[in-house]
Amino acid sequence: MKWQASRLLLGGRMRTHGVLSLHVVLLLIAVPATAMIEHGPLAREAAIEAGCVEPDIQRLGNEGAAIVYTMTCADGSSVPDGRIRCELDTCVLERPQRQEAES
Repeated sequence: MKWQASRLLLGGRMRTHGVLSLHVVLLLIAVPATAMIEHGPLAREAAIEAGCVEPDIQRLGNEGAAIVYTMTCADGSSVPDGRIRCELDTCVLERPQRQEAES
């Protein structure tokens, strides 16, 4: 009877471990995708100021030095600091360039 109980307990632990492993894998997949968005809420606000309609803003991809969002404007507008520009149906949020101090 003890052997059966311990086997059931071990089997239960193994099943729980499998479920926990699945959660860890899903977490590892989800974390890098969100970590790539460097500007967070400020980027969203700036995109809205540039003419993007909030429900239409979606992260499309990370290409070179820009983060691209879908948008509805097509007028080439940008925010005063120039970090966001409209290109037809996309809103491009440019990452700030690091300026090295001249020696």
